[in-house]
Parts: sequence; C-alpha cells; structure tokens
Amino acid sequence: MGCNPVFLFPTAIANIIVMDWNESVQSYFSIVVVNGGIPHQDRPRRCPHCGQEHQLLYRHGHFTRTVITLEETREIPIYQFYCPLPECGGTFGLIPDFVEKYHQVALDVKEEVIRQHDQGTSLAQIATQSDSLPCGPYSEKTLWRWTSIWRERLIQTSFYLWSWILTLLPHMELWSEQARRRSLWGGFFELWDRVQSKLRQYSDIRFVHILHRHVRSLELAVPVHDPKKDVHSCGSRLPSQ
Repeated sequence: MGCNPVFLFPTAIANIIVMDWNESVQSYFSIVVVNGGIPHQDRPRRCPHCGQEHQLLYRHGHFTRTVITLEETREIPIYQFYCPLPECGGTFGLIPDFVEKYHQVALDVKEEVIRQHDQGTSLAQIATQSDSLPCGPYSEKTLWRWTSIWRERLIQTSFYLWSWILTLLPHMELWSEQARRRSLWGGFFELWDRVQSKLRQYSDIRFVHILHRHVRSLELAVPVHDPKKDVHSCGSRLPSQ
C-alpha cells in the first residue's frame, strides 16, 4: 500500500507517482473501498483551488462514478476533500488514474481499441465487434474520437515518456530494429512490454495508463461538480465516453 518512488521529468510537466490503490478497479476496491477511503499517506496535501499546503485536507463525503472496464461495469465511490482555510473552503474529489475525469469508459478499454486499430483493424470492424464489451456496442465515431485524442497525447508527450523510461532502465535501448519499423504506438507498446518484463512493479499497468499519468499533473484532485452527472446507466451513450 502507498506510493512507489517519484520520477521527475526533465521539465516540470508532471511528477509520476505509482500508487497501489490507483492501478485498477480491482486494487481500488481491495484497498480503498474495503478500508473506507484513500490511504492516509496518499491523501492530498495541497488545495488545487488556493494552492495552500496543509498537513492534511479534510474528508468531505463521496459520490458515485460508473466505470466500464474490459471485464465489467462497476460503480465506485469518488472520495471528496475540502480546504480548511476559511477564505477558500474549496472542495474536490480524487479521480483514480484508471479512468479520465467525466468519463465512464476505463483506460483498458481504450487501449484495447488503440492496439487493435494500430495492428490494422479498421474502426468500423472494431465498432461492429464492440457489442461484446460491457455497455457496448460503441459507435465508430466514438472510437475515432478515442484514437485521435490519445494519438495527439502520445505525440505531445513522447519525449517525456522516453526520458522517464530511461530513468527506470538507463541502459535499455529505446528502439529495437523491429520497433523502428512500426508505428509510434507500436514502438511504444513494444518498449513498454520490455519495461514490464524487467520491472515487476509495472507488470499489471497498461501503457495508456502510464501515458495518462504523464498527461495529467501530479495533482490528482479535480474540482468537484454535480455528482448526479457522474451516475449513468449503461444504456446511456454519453458524448464524453
């Protein structure tokens, strides 16, 4: 339980903290839900509204978020905190890393679509087959949006991903001859497979999960919004999916 070491980027784009409770829906339930909240050592110390550092920010209840993974659809509690400064009093929730804020579909589903598309399967074919996924099928337009957004994120952060991976394995060759002949996605997928084979602590973490951590800042807290907007039935086809 708790954090693994922090790895810093060459620039201040983000800090990457690997948290046991943040890896997957399963770990979130086994660590966070069973124990009734975020582990004490991983709770936020800085208010995202006023920027003030605190010894500990106060719990402020929770709301429910529906999360769709490759295996199932589950509802998870999102725990809220508030700033004790009278002049601030801001509230916010901690969104786990395996899902984007305001989204229902978890990152493992999106990575699976990206991998299939990178290997040559058309989005139309993937959309047709997506009725086997929880809460599927998904439209081709939705899949196009996922792949386009994440490709742009990969392009924007690729240098920082290389730099970060070299802090993990300084002597590893970044691109094998085979990887050089593949797409940007394919090269990074192969690179991450090699990282996972050498570093057991990353063996269950998907590449898009790591990419997401690079895209986000170290601050996992997000402004609180209407909790009702985050509770949807599987039948809903939301624009944010």
